[in-house]
Amino acid sequence: MASFRVPKHSPANCETNMPKQEDVIFINSYEHSVYQIIRKTERGEELVSEAKNVPLQFKNLHDAKVYLRSKDVKVAFLRQENAYDEMIGLPCRREISSIKIPINN
Repeated sequence: MASFRVPKHSPANCETNMPKQEDVIFINSYEHSVYQIIRKTERGEELVSEAKNVPLQFKNLHDAKVYLRSKDVKVAFLRQENAYDEMIGLPCRREISSIKIPINN
């Protein structure tokens, strides 16, 4: 299993590409141990980063939600990859199959 190094974050340093209320916000979950915030804008999807362009990473969903609440984001979606197609022998898709769950912040 891959090992992830999760940098500490400080809300004061997270001003580079903060989520805005009009953006669609996803919290991506990787193996239930690393959570990253993605904002979808008219230009596409972007990782929310710290001032030094280091993507914000959280160790649990609660911490990611606390961060979004501090930025006044009310609605976000938890997004997890879904390996169901692979498990039942369906051919691979071009798009990653994922589950999107709305979460109120």
